[in-house]
Amino acid sequence: MARSMDDGLVAHVLDMLRDWGGVSARRMFSGYGLFRQGAMFGLIARDTLYLRVDDRNRPEFAAAGSRVFSYRRGGIGRSNSAAIWNARRTCSKTPTR
Repeated sequence: MARSMDDGLVAHVLDMLRDWGGVSARRMFSGYGLFRQGAMFGLIARDTLYLRVDDRNRPEFAAAGSRVFSYRRGGIGRSNSAAIWNARRTCSKTPTR
């Protein structure tokens, strides 16, 4: 089976988060859910990393130019998930230690 671009991003994200411990990816819908201790905290779809946000960090994501995850549901328009926003490229750079 051909390897998708999402598969490469999943491997990269799991590698970046390996020191955090217990992070796993599960195939779901047309992407992957990212989980830690049974809770989903992120999503990889269409070669993009999305993270779960809440009222505390949503303004920071908006200020950084992040966008809400959207998808087509049953071919009828677009639906948005206000709790999942894309991680900007600046978030995916190798951290300094």
